[in-house]
Amino acid sequence: MDDLDCPADDFDFCRMCELPMYQKDDPKKFMVFACRSCGLEKPCDFLYTLEKKRVNGISVLPDVKDQGERGICVPTALLTLVEAEIKTSKAEMNEDFNQELSLDDLLMEYKEEVGVEDEDHNVSDHDDHRAKTLMEIMLERGVNLKDNPTGGECFKAREVRHLKNQSFSDLAGYILKGHPLKIKMPITKKFFKLKGSGEMYIGIAGTPDMYTKDSVQVWHSVVLVGFGRKEGVEYFRYMNSHGTEFDDGGFGDLQAAEIKDPFLIVI
Repeated sequence: MDDLDCPADDFDFCRMCELPMYQKDDPKKFMVFACRSCGLEKPCDFLYTLEKKRVNGISVLPDVKDQGERGICVPTALLTLVEAEIKTSKAEMNEDFNQELSLDDLLMEYKEEVGVEDEDHNVSDHDDHRAKTLMEIMLERGVNLKDNPTGGECFKAREVRHLKNQSFSDLAGYILKGHPLKIKMPITKKFFKLKGSGEMYIGIAGTPDMYTKDSVQVWHSVVLVGFGRKEGVEYFRYMNSHGTEFDDGGFGDLQAAEIKDPFLIVI
């Protein structure tokens, strides 16, 4: 696994047999080591992230965006997803795609589709139908470049896939293949206290059963760009849209149990 961070001294010998432990060849179990004698397994803490990934020496992730005070996390996350797919495709041809897609163009297309004017309300996260409409626009019409919104090359999504009922390993597999994912995460007061300390964000996981994902009123769309295990807990690395001042240079860690509605976009 390229660009994998895992402390080598975290696994050495089986505590039962005192024999060397070996990494399991299992696509559903990332960085799990096992004793060939007694079968004891030991998960290793690790991190894999597209932040470090290069194709022909070219980064596959776009710059961190800043949506400001506008309620536009859904279109911002979707554009980030498409830009990452374009950058990867171009990098494979040894080309560096360093342009931005036009957010204003996408919002205008959305306004024309739904026939209303308040862009912040139109593209909020409170109605999944709005996210669906934006993705349909990307499929049917595409999005223009920011520097050339009325002409030139238009980028369309070839496929949008809702990854329902997928396990942590399934979703991690897409990221491992170079495909970031758009997801929703629940927002609590803890989210606004993230200060780059490396803390894993845990919103509602582990709370009483009466407080479920269905009861959360505020959701935020981000882009998953990595995955890992920290102190035995599986988590995802995400790119936020509140500038590089947010948490760890614009990125953060999110417990895997928190995510909802993962989407894959293929161009």
